[in-house]
Amino acid sequence: MATDSIGGGRLELSDEAKEALRKFQRMEKGRIGVRALAILGFDAGRVEEEIAELLGVSVRTVRRWISKYRKDGLGGLYDKERSGMPRKVDEKVEKEINNTMKSDPTDFGYKIGF
Repeated sequence: MATDSIGGGRLELSDEAKEALRKFQRMEKGRIGVRALAILGFDAGRVEEEIAELLGVSVRTVRRWISKYRKDGLGGLYDKERSGMPRKVDEKVEKEINNTMKSDPTDFGYKIGF
């Protein structure tokens, strides 16, 4: 079995911290909840390599999540604000596009088939 490479292994979480992570994992969608699952797995004794394989991410990513959790607790599992160009499409336009994509092509004068 591989050894833990981050600071001696288990996080030694309290029952309260484990329950908070479980609740966080159930409430948060997508990758944020997966990060909580990784922390719980690591605390339960799974090694980073095993967690990475189970979750389909790199070992480096798992190590980063553990490190951020150790430093910032649950808050460390969230993504930080990213810089970049602001959205050009507001929610109203995005909703219109999604509704249009669900429409039948014949509604717009297109013939179906060849």
